Amino acid sequence: MPHVERYTLNGVRLPSVSTITGALSKEGLIRWWRKLGFDECDRQTREAKDQGTDVATMFENYRKFKKKPRGLYLKKVLNEWVQWGEGWNDIELVAEPHLVNTLDNYHGSPDLLFKDGGKWNLGDDKSKKRFADYGLLMNEHAYAMCDKMDVDGQLVPVPWQTPVQDIWFWTYCPRCGKLHPHHHVFDEKVYHDFLICRAMHNVNKTALDYFDCNAILLPEHGCEEK
Repeated sequence: MPHVERYTLNGVRLPSVSTITGALSKEGLIRWWRKLGFDECDRQTREAKDQGTDVATMFENYRKFKKKPRGLYLKKVLNEWVQWGEGWNDIELVAEPHLVNTLDNYHGSPDLLFKDGGKWNLGDDKSKKRFADYGLLMNEHAYAMCDKMDVDGQLVPVPWQTPVQDIWFWTYCPRCGKLHPHHHVFDEKVYHDFLICRAMHNVNKTALDYFDCNAILLPEHGCEEK
């Protein structure tokens, strides 16, 4: 199931997890743009986005339908993940669920939830050269706190206890596909930071609405030319 961009609960539109954490500072990206130039940054961004989309689509098809990829890179990525999970036999997988937090009012879709040894885990696939993204970590903490799941338009309780305690990032080298797993344990402080971003999202929306309603152009007459 593709990520749901627009979602309403009780007639109110909810922001997505990624939209909320989009309120974070982009200063690091700005420095990168200045260093490499906008055209080169755009090219690298497109390449990374296309590769990430291919990996995400491959995993969705495999986890839901057992459809294997054709490309050599995607085959390598899939093989690395299967070996990491020792074949994933007798493990319950929930791929791309549409999760909703009905208390803090947001929604989103993690890549995977899996039950291993009676304990549920969150998993997210990333194709990156370096991995240290606090925004993505907040995203997973937000998913871990979701209490409902949308199934064919109906909200049902999630089959795991919230918050989900174990979070995995499966990071694959964008050149060779080698897997580098990163494990995190749910941290209340990280979720608190996410809620700050949630409040920032509301403030940004209020500021935009205020501008739209109140912005005026000063009249041209009366200006003195110097």
